Amino acid sequence: MPRNDTGHACTAADNAGTTEAFTVVLDHRDIFFYPFVLEFSGGDRYARFPFMYNGRAVTCLPGGAPAPSCLISGRAGGNLRFDPSPYGTAAREGSAAGQCPAGLHGPVREAFFRSLGLSPDRVYSLVQIHSRTVHALDRAIPGGPAEFVREGDGMVSFLPDPFLALTVADCLPVFLLDTETGYFAALHSGWKGTGIVLRALALMKERGTRPEALAAVLGPCIQSCCYRVDPERAAAFEAEFGASPFPGAGEASYPLGRAVRYRKDPAPGSPCGEGWYLGLQAANAGLLAGAGLRNIAYCRDCTFTDGRLGSYRREGSCYTRMAAMAGPFGEP
Repeated sequence: MPRNDTGHACTAADNAGTTEAFTVVLDHRDIFFYPFVLEFSGGDRYARFPFMYNGRAVTCLPGGAPAPSCLISGRAGGNLRFDPSPYGTAAREGSAAGQCPAGLHGPVREAFFRSLGLSPDRVYSLVQIHSRTVHALDRAIPGGPAEFVREGDGMVSFLPDPFLALTVADCLPVFLLDTETGYFAALHSGWKGTGIVLRALALMKERGTRPEALAAVLGPCIQSCCYRVDPERAAAFEAEFGASPFPGAGEASYPLGRAVRYRKDPAPGSPCGEGWYLGLQAANAGLLAGAGLRNIAYCRDCTFTDGRLGSYRREGSCYTRMAAMAGPFGEP
């Protein structure tokens, strides 16, 4: 059973009550953390945020090309569900590329992408299944996003131009950038999919990525102030993600707090009561730091309590699916 912890604030706030960066020394390494809050644009339809590396926003890559950055849509941006079922069914039955009907992304998504100045045929998406499956985008695909459609919850681009788009609504979007090569990833990490970051890292390392050259962003999600679960789920999460990657350092080895906590006094403002709570950001921060990453930014906003954001737990069956995107938008 997970450790009984009577702490009372969400994991991000436990370690940084403001948005000021802080450094944790673990295993004789400095690990830099950059907390941030969302600043919405376009009538609260989306928020942009950069990758952070060694104290600075990454705006360009070696050679001068614009660096990928990140975006999350808000509820005002609409329900951006990806449903390519007409094409997806044909694809699974072996139909040739080029038979995809117009409007792969649907009218709401297409309108949103165009409002960002993006052509929808540059936006790659997945049929998400709450898995740890990661797909590589490593060659020019003649049919573009329509030919690429497949099931999974993560994409790594080894090409400079695509935009990667997943959807989230309480689950954690994770973004990775190799600051040396420009490789980048977008991942969907819920409680079932936690661990997907290690799959993405393995793909990137096969192509020469050095973990210490990576920048990671943990986007908005349901925070540990509000992510209450039953004891069975808490025990399963603790068994896989509860151990520190840096044993022997005590509580300091959990820079964003423990992945599982029992709270008798939930965080101020949380509508949830006593019980077991999960920290998706804490679990992923531990995995990333343990894998050798030294630069991790994380969003302090909670999807459950922030009405600007989509939340399955707050909104119910008609919840807003937010687009979580990475690509060469230019400087936020």
